[in-house]
Amino acid sequence: MAAPPISGSIEIRTASRVIHIETGQPLTTHREVPSDLSHITSSSYVGIPSVKQANGGELAKNVMIFPAALRGAAEGNVMMDPAPGATTQSRMTNGSVS
Repeated sequence: MAAPPISGSIEIRTASRVIHIETGQPLTTHREVPSDLSHITSSSYVGIPSVKQANGGELAKNVMIFPAALRGAAEGNVMMDPAPGATTQSRMTNGSVS
């Protein structure tokens, strides 16, 4: 069992260990909540994780609508860690809607 997080820190669990990271205050965290495409507007900032297909294309796995405070975070294409047992990597494409 892991020790409880230290005040002023967060605990991140990786595949091999738990890492404690000291944080400044105040700390803002975000979490995913279910939504739908009706919440995407012309000013939305979105992320679209996709998986490379055998034909060279990419298949979108979902659409993430980020809060305004995260606009610009990791803009462009970002390779993501493969899922356990996966034979291909995933990519996250972030950008503004227009």
